[in-house]
Amino acid sequence: NRNRYWGFNPYKDIGSHNLKEPFVEYVSPGDVIQQLTGVQNNDLFGLVIKHATLLYLCELGADCGPSSEWVKYHCFLSYFQLSALSCERNLYDFYRNHHLNSNQWQDVEFVLNIIRGLYES
Repeated sequence: NRNRYWGFNPYKDIGSHNLKEPFVEYVSPGDVIQQLTGVQNNDLFGLVIKHATLLYLCELGADCGPSSEWVKYHCFLSYFQLSALSCERNLYDFYRNHHLNSNQWQDVEFVLNIIRGLYES
């Protein structure tokens, strides 16, 4: 890519005809949120963003009750493992009271508030 060597150019060559098209670098919503939080550890951020995103989807109307697919996922993690604490709870209650420690829950709430701020306007 010649933009790397010659500075910023909002267009790039496409095809053999030297046609131009706008060149916009894509930054994912997850990258934006990670930059806003300042979390450098990708594993930690992956855990936090996953839970915060699911909780935000619950707020938007996704089924997160005791019979929902997401709760069943935690209830029956595998054939050999059962998390009975999640089987009769909604996703929010399970995350807050059983699945995450208090520090993790604070991180999830922090990211959830960022997501709300970005998407509720």
